[in-house]
Amino acid sequence: MDAVTLPPHLSRPWLRPEEASELVTILTGAPCSSRTLSTWRSRGGGPPFRKVRQRYVVYGLDDLSRWCRDTMSEAARTTSEVD
Repeated sequence: MDAVTLPPHLSRPWLRPEEASELVTILTGAPCSSRTLSTWRSRGGGPPFRKVRQRYVVYGLDDLSRWCRDTMSEAARTTSEVD
């Protein structure tokens, strides 16, 4: 994944779901909403998250970056090259 300059509000070590969804959109180029993250939290398959005081959901910047990198396929020239 190419280096991306992030806005200051997305460069903090812990992000709220609204900020995390914005970061996922920037890093993957695919739209992602905080509602999508909520669905992934309940069904699985999304990026790792933590709860603060068993109530507030936060996402680690490093966790999100790693998850985005790991879930994207390698570059391909045709759709038959993608798993």
